[in-house]
Amino acid sequence: MIQPLLFRTPPPVSGPSPAFRPAPAPDPLPLPLDSADVGGDVFAGSWSPYAPPVVQDPSLGRTVRVDQLREKLQDAPGTLVVVDSFHQVPSLGVPGMFGVVEWAASHGRLVCDTALDSGFRGPVVEVEASDTFSGADRELLGRAAVASWRWKQAADPAEIRAALTEWTAADRASLLRSRREHLDMLREGGLEHSVVNLSSGCNAAAHMGALLDEILPVPGASPMENIGKQHNHEQLVRAMGVDSAVLFGSDAAAARAERTRLFGGLHDLLQAADRDPVLQQERAAYESSVQELVERGNSVVVSAGNQGEIAGKLRRITGNSDFDLPASSLHNELSTPLTVTVGATVRFDLGETVASYSNFSPEVRLHADGVAYGSGGKDGPDRVGTSFATPRVAAVLADLHRHFPALSQRELVEIAEQKLSSRASMNGIPLSILDADRTAGFLLSGQL
Repeated sequence: MIQPLLFRTPPPVSGPSPAFRPAPAPDPLPLPLDSADVGGDVFAGSWSPYAPPVVQDPSLGRTVRVDQLREKLQDAPGTLVVVDSFHQVPSLGVPGMFGVVEWAASHGRLVCDTALDSGFRGPVVEVEASDTFSGADRELLGRAAVASWRWKQAADPAEIRAALTEWTAADRASLLRSRREHLDMLREGGLEHSVVNLSSGCNAAAHMGALLDEILPVPGASPMENIGKQHNHEQLVRAMGVDSAVLFGSDAAAARAERTRLFGGLHDLLQAADRDPVLQQERAAYESSVQELVERGNSVVVSAGNQGEIAGKLRRITGNSDFDLPASSLHNELSTPLTVTVGATVRFDLGETVASYSNFSPEVRLHADGVAYGSGGKDGPDRVGTSFATPRVAAVLADLHRHFPALSQRELVEIAEQKLSSRASMNGIPLSILDADRTAGFLLSGQL
């Protein structure tokens, strides 16, 4: 069955969004969606949160989607398209009485609601990120999964290193392939003078963080629970040829040098994935799709990523205060010279500054508040990340596209920087931080 795209014109927002309240668990069987369920128009179809859609004829599924898009996007400048995961997941905690489980809002729902809460009132198109048609991205994900298993099981150091490189290369290539298919579908569907929001990404630093999660003991866990992490740590030590006796020996300076060699070598190994021919091919194809969409008068807005604290974590682990990651390892694969890359800020009593988790580089054009307000429910902390800064910028650019359809993405970004942002600098690099009050005023009145 073909999973539907969701099209809606958002209802007026007053108070916390309904998506911030626990949602009822969806039926595990595919059920027809009703437009009342999402507050807007929904294409007839079926939906299941537990598995990607099965399309017997991929070309037919793609044709249906493009036709649906063409019908809905006709004469609809200023549309905000959110490509994300809208599958609900059970919230953490113990199931309630009688087997009732509370369901947390999906990542895509939080992204959309962040745009709405900022004051955006234009049309929103929600595209399920896992819904692709060629299957090539899933083949690449399968390669990544097998490689992730291989590096933990292999005995030969060379095989462990090869598996690690293939894992990161295939994972990044699958993301590029998936998002390229979505961009191509939107272009063929007639998207013009609108914005595509991509609150996702991948880079070498993210994979470095994933490796740390695989090997660092969980505080408070029993030795048995952490035994798998010890095995993974030994595999990485074997792969990099590090001397275990020195690594865990009493000579602090020697151990620090050996830890630096271990993690520095692992990072270089992950960076080597950039030379993978499949990854290079997918990167070039994705950049071409971005260019074609931007040339039709659209904007593609991507998140910078949340790996800003990994270098500090590695400095603490190695004991080497000089350990650092090159800027290239923080580069989001989805960020190109033609995308608008967005970083996150954090607010405090005296103002606003770049969040410590936000990837920072000259390619980041705009920064915005990175808090998804209300996402923590009644008692929990709100979720934060560049994922939630991105829709604030995307909402502004969508409205700018609607009011000034003749202007290019570059010209609209300059308007956002000059009229709707405050200026700052960090490490000598100029910053533009979206001003929440000016942004809300523009979104509600259309006046700059």
